Amino acid sequence: MGIPYEHVRLLIASHWHDDHVRGFSEILEKCVNAKVCMGQALTKKEFQVFVSHFNKSHPNDKFTSGTKELYKVLQILESRAARGIIAHPDRRLWQNTPSSADDPLIEVWSLSPSDACSERFLKFVTAAMPEQGETKFRAPSIKENETAIAVLIKYGDTGVLLGADLEETHQGWTAILGSPGRPKIKSNLFKIPHHGSQNGHHDEVWSKMLIKNPTAILTPYNKGHKLPKDTDLDRIRGLTESAFTTQVLQRNPKHTRPQGVEKMIRSISKNIAPITKQMGHIHAKLCPEFTEWSIELNDGAVSIHT
Repeated sequence: MGIPYEHVRLLIASHWHDDHVRGFSEILEKCVNAKVCMGQALTKKEFQVFVSHFNKSHPNDKFTSGTKELYKVLQILESRAARGIIAHPDRRLWQNTPSSADDPLIEVWSLSPSDACSERFLKFVTAAMPEQGETKFRAPSIKENETAIAVLIKYGDTGVLLGADLEETHQGWTAILGSPGRPKIKSNLFKIPHHGSQNGHHDEVWSKMLIKNPTAILTPYNKGHKLPKDTDLDRIRGLTESAFTTQVLQRNPKHTRPQGVEKMIRSISKNIAPITKQMGHIHAKLCPEFTEWSIELNDGAVSIHT
């Protein structure tokens, strides 16, 4: 977009999974004037000990490499004698200073994670640490995205809701909907949470936090249990006529191999999938004089209605 790195003011690590924070430390190194926002649990001593331990591990999975990335982030912040901004419900993380009455007020709000979700995550971290004398190199998996930060951006009277991977599994969206302190603006651009999965969906988010027929964007997850499912896409198509994905979901046919080959592969690899050669991106642009988004689809990004 041609914006100098030094003009970036805020970076948000939505949660610790690799598909959301890979490369974050490199961005932070370049954006020297940016503040960093993370969930409360990710700044606690328990989590810092956790990432310090599993930083020594090698497997390239989304949990282990995610902890390594955040370990680098914490080191950079320490070297700058800087502290991260803690995200919690209904917190205004940043706002601009309009230079004139005609300039819109821009605000960035965190809507999650709830205290209950943060506490559950820290209990998981404590329980997952190796016992004294125990060797454990791979960061354990946690299925629910307990610490995911949902973000609301207000641009004048326009709202943007970024759902990260926040799930409804432990009533993450219910907590937001019931919060009296969140801005009550209805957003017209929505980053659909958790790759369009059913467990990230809440009917009232669409009816109470979004305008009718909003512009919606999502990224698929092409590893393991692929998301979104066909039923997820059908649900999203029924909620908006303007929905886009950064990549076509790959439905890979199962290959038939000799039994000996299969046995050897399974002994050294947990999951097997073709390498994705190209990842698209969606550029959503809003001109100040308009209320509708201009969507540019690049490098394989497509509408889910085509």
